[in-house]
Amino acid sequence: MKTMYRVNLVLIILNLFLFIIPFFGLLFMIPLGMVQVVCSLWLLSQYKRTSRPIQWMNKSHLLLAALTLGTMFLVGKDYVHFSSNMEEMVFILGMIISGLLGIYFMYISYRCYIENEEQLSLITK
Repeated sequence: MKTMYRVNLVLIILNLFLFIIPFFGLLFMIPLGMVQVVCSLWLLSQYKRTSRPIQWMNKSHLLLAALTLGTMFLVGKDYVHFSSNMEEMVFILGMIISGLLGIYFMYISYRCYIENEEQLSLITK
């Protein structure tokens, strides 16, 4: 849990620095999102070790990530036809939602880290 939190923290900070040039920041959101989804799936495999609030937050994160990715895919492949301005708006909203999901998963990984540290401190007492 500690490693997941630290990797996520480093990637978020790196992404923020890359947003000095917005193109690089947007490009780096792709690997950041992939790492976060893999971490979220790993966290799902640790289901019994996590508390109910973290389980619920992780499931909601995965659902929102799948919905966002699906919407971006459908609009990008022209399966759903919008006007040109509307497609740009969906893309911009997709990027904003992806960024917010990244911050949300950062919070989830922080809560896991804190919960794990509390459990370890109870064991060592």
